Amino acid sequence: MANRRMFSKAILDSDLFFDLPFPTQSLYIQLNMNADDDGFIGSPQKIIRMVGADKDDIKKIVDCGLLMDFDNGIYAVTHWNVHNQIRKDRLTETIYQREKAMLKTKKDGTYTWKRRPNDNHPSTNCPPSIEKDSLGEYSGKRTVLENSNKEYINKEKNMYSSVDVPINNSNLSEITDLIKLWNSKKNLPPQNEDISEEELDLLWDNLDSYYIEEIKIAIKYYSFMLEDIESKGEEIYDDLIEFMEKGLEKFTKEDLPSLPD
Repeated sequence: MANRRMFSKAILDSDLFFDLPFPTQSLYIQLNMNADDDGFIGSPQKIIRMVGADKDDIKKIVDCGLLMDFDNGIYAVTHWNVHNQIRKDRLTETIYQREKAMLKTKKDGTYTWKRRPNDNHPSTNCPPSIEKDSLGEYSGKRTVLENSNKEYINKEKNMYSSVDVPINNSNLSEITDLIKLWNSKKNLPPQNEDISEEELDLLWDNLDSYYIEEIKIAIKYYSFMLEDIESKGEEIYDDLIEFMEKGLEKFTKEDLPSLPD
C-alpha cells in the first residue's frame, strides 16, 4: 500500500468542502487518509470515533457527493482518483472487489455508480450553495462551451459541478427529464418515453463522461442548429437514443455559437 495520501486543492478549496461543518471536514480528511489504495474505507466507525465526529457527519459527506456508501457499511471516496495518482507498481488493490465492481470511473477521475440498490441512492439534500458551482475551477476542465458561452451556461445550468448526481438505474428522473426536454423541441423527432432496458443500458454506457446539464445544453444546441445541419446534408438523428450514442461529442465543443436567451 502507498504510504502517501494527496488532496486536490480544487476539492478542498471549494465551497462544497468549506460549507461542511469543521468536524465533518476533519472526518473527510481522515477518511481519505485511512482509505486503501483504491479509495475504499472498511472501518469508518473507528475513524468517526477517532476524530470525535458522529454518524450525522459521515451522512453529510455522502449527501453532498464527496463519499459513496454501500449497504454493508463500506464507503468509497468519490474523488479518490482526483486526489491521488498511485503508480501501479505501488498500488495494492482493494479487498472490496464486489463494491468496486459496482462503480466505474468517469474521465475526470470521479467514481460513479454502475448499478445501485433502489433503497440506497445518493441524496441531493445539500446546502443551497453546494448546488451551485462548488467545484467551478475543477469541473471547468470538463465544462463544455466554458469560454465562448460562459454567461449562457451559468444561467442555464446554474453552474453544474463534478458532484452532480450520476445517472444510474436507481434514479431515472434524470433520464426522464432528458426525454421531456428532447420532446419539447418541436423540430426533433419524438422520443418514446417507454424505453427498454437495453436502451437504458445504452444510455448509461454513453453518458459515462457527461453531466446531466451538459447533455441538456447539447440537446438545445442540436435543436437550435438543426435547420443548418439539414441544409448542409450532415448527420441527423432519429431519436434521443441515437443522439446520445453519436451526437454528444459533436455538440459539446467550445467553438459552437452562443445560444439565444
